[in-house]
Amino acid sequence: MNGGKRFVITLVAGLCVAGIIAGISRLHLQASLPEHTPGNVTVQEHAEEPEPTAEAEVKEVQIGEEVFLSAVTETLDGQLDTTELAAEIGENTNVTLTGAVSKEDVTKLLESQADGISSAYQAVLELLPEDLPLTLEIGLQTSDGTVQVIPKSFQVASMEIPETFIEENLFDRLEQNINREISKQVSQVQSITSKDGGLLLTGI
Repeated sequence: MNGGKRFVITLVAGLCVAGIIAGISRLHLQASLPEHTPGNVTVQEHAEEPEPTAEAEVKEVQIGEEVFLSAVTETLDGQLDTTELAAEIGENTNVTLTGAVSKEDVTKLLESQADGISSAYQAVLELLPEDLPLTLEIGLQTSDGTVQVIPKSFQVASMEIPETFIEENLFDRLEQNINREISKQVSQVQSITSKDGGLLLTGI
């Protein structure tokens, strides 16, 4: 009988000790874990990898004189009104534009320059008819995805007109107008070559 009581007492004491140890362990675990506020978790979504962008397709476009006729008419409007305008696309991406301008407009252009050259030109103009032939020659090359204009010759009645007689930004505006016309077909020009009386552009 005494042996049975000892067993029960030992069992009860063992259970109490186990309970105390478990309680101490739980308190220690709670103290060591970081605090957590329910509902304050940011769920990191898996970002979808972007699909590879397809390379822009390179295309070839042939342009003709209409691009330059439109650009030159707009550029010279208000300074030298040109009639009978025509364009010829030659080798090495050179473009020659011809037309007629009034002697009155050319005289006004020369009068804006007070120097010996303009005075000599005006003296020659007095001997010429009212309508004077105009010739404008430019070269073209690509630069940073656009077409760049290179002035080569600007003549009125076979007289070379110095660039100083022309509006300072005239060729800049001509270049902008040409590129605006080209951008209707090609957004970025990679190369330009003369072909079959026109210009072959490659770009995207």
